[in-house]
Amino acid sequence: MRSLRRPDPSRVVQRQFWPQTATGDTTVEASIAVGVWWPVGARWFRHAGGVPPISLADPTVRNLTCGKREEIAILRAQDKGRARDCPCDQA
Repeated sequence: MRSLRRPDPSRVVQRQFWPQTATGDTTVEASIAVGVWWPVGARWFRHAGGVPPISLADPTVRNLTCGKREEIAILRAQDKGRARDCPCDQA
């Protein structure tokens, strides 16, 4: 059975923690700087072997515009719902 504890801090906080350690701060200093309890920061560091386990880049958001959604709906209605039939910009 899982123990009852606080939820882990968000990925945003973890992304702030790792650059602090990269600049030479101890895990205690980095933890305090980002607002987490120092044993949490020490656990992150220990479990990851001192290497950031997550991407430190901000996550990208991919959203379709209303126009693109409507275009896709029309293509699907025409039974052309495959990616190669869609004239949308390919990234």
